[in-house]
Amino acid sequence: MIDTDPEALIRDARRRTRRRRTRVAAAGAALIVGAVLASVGRVPAGRGIVAETSSRPFANLRAFGANDGILAFVSRSQLWVLDGRAGSLRMLTWPWQLAADPVFSPDGRWLTYTLDYNDEVFVARANGSDPRRVPDSAGGPASWLPTDELLTGGAVVWRIASDGVITRVASSPDLMAWSPDGRRYAFVSERWSGPLPPHPARGIEQLSVATSLDGPRTAWLTVPLSFSPSSGMNGELIDNMLVLTRGHGIVFKTDPGLSDIADGSGIYEIRAAGAKPRQIGFALGLPVAHAAGDELAITNAPSHNVLNRVQWLTKSVRVCSSNPERCTTLPTAPGVLTLDPAWSPNGRMLAFVEAPSSSQVEATQQAVQHWYATHSLWLIRRPGATPTPVAGTSGASAPEWSANRRSILYAAGDSLWLLPTVSSRPIRIAAPLFQPGAWPAFYGQVDWAGQFAWLTRP
Repeated sequence: MIDTDPEALIRDARRRTRRRRTRVAAAGAALIVGAVLASVGRVPAGRGIVAETSSRPFANLRAFGANDGILAFVSRSQLWVLDGRAGSLRMLTWPWQLAADPVFSPDGRWLTYTLDYNDEVFVARANGSDPRRVPDSAGGPASWLPTDELLTGGAVVWRIASDGVITRVASSPDLMAWSPDGRRYAFVSERWSGPLPPHPARGIEQLSVATSLDGPRTAWLTVPLSFSPSSGMNGELIDNMLVLTRGHGIVFKTDPGLSDIADGSGIYEIRAAGAKPRQIGFALGLPVAHAAGDELAITNAPSHNVLNRVQWLTKSVRVCSSNPERCTTLPTAPGVLTLDPAWSPNGRMLAFVEAPSSSQVEATQQAVQHWYATHSLWLIRRPGATPTPVAGTSGASAPEWSANRRSILYAAGDSLWLLPTVSSRPIRIAAPLFQPGAWPAFYGQVDWAGQFAWLTRP
């Protein structure tokens, strides 16, 4: 794929903003992390409260128990693992390293994350032990395939053995997305006729689907492309993608090439090879929540507009169903926004965040922190029902459900909070996430979800 403007990938822009510190680590230091960190930053097992100090975060081991799983979170650029089963808190990184993007493997055995000196990918056991670098993995973050293999930024697939040995098994440069059940893999490729850019050129971009990484591919969608030095790229480039389960199709976001994608772009759903994509909304990134059935929820904006990039303007949660094909916007009072939708695993309840809109355009630190403090968490049992607020959830962002559908974890006030049940009071679990008074914000957008990963069992 040809690179677009740096703002084209909103998540990358947030990550770059978050990491505005001098890169002082040497690559050689990473090689000894696994041998030493097992005894560094380890808090002995117990069920008490770990007090915040200059070298470690606050952690509530008393409230985060065996049934709550394992929580990996970035605190002041360091990666920590709170193991509810063992009642322990473990640091995985050195003080000079900048960690980001923790993600647990589908089977719950491994945790991957990146370190900032070269965006290299590291992998550790789920409890934070035995960290090690993935070879030749600069340019992270990495993604877990449904097979529990790891895809790194260089389109390389790695297998991690039970003893932690990492082996390169494949290369898949066109792979963009896959279904959680592993039944579909989506590839995006380009073909050009004549000279290649930066010279004037014409070509096509093709979305293809296969049932495995190396199986035969079926073309689903082909779009024309053109490039000229004066006007840049023309054509609806596929910028991001989500492959749905149960054969419900593919959701993708486009980059029109000539406009600023930071202001939003269309989100489409295509149901089968050769079908006409239908637009289901307009948004930044690909903020799609997928229900267990066929319903989707997105943080929608009305159209391409420079105001879309400002987090406290133009946002509303939109729920789309494939049977029948329709989309509805959650009702709100005037001057109120909705965002951050999250379906429960069984698709019976949607959590989302409600906040007032603001006329503030400049995303100063004071404005960012003040606006996020006005958030609250809401629940709705089905489209058309009356949403209900969840008591005590001031400041809520980025809600995430547990696999057993009982609990919700969310960020608020630079902390992570746990709702043991949707009718209980929230409990502060870990803090802080960022440096004091320095929340990294891209036009008011704070990447809360990129600061933590939560592993639970059904």
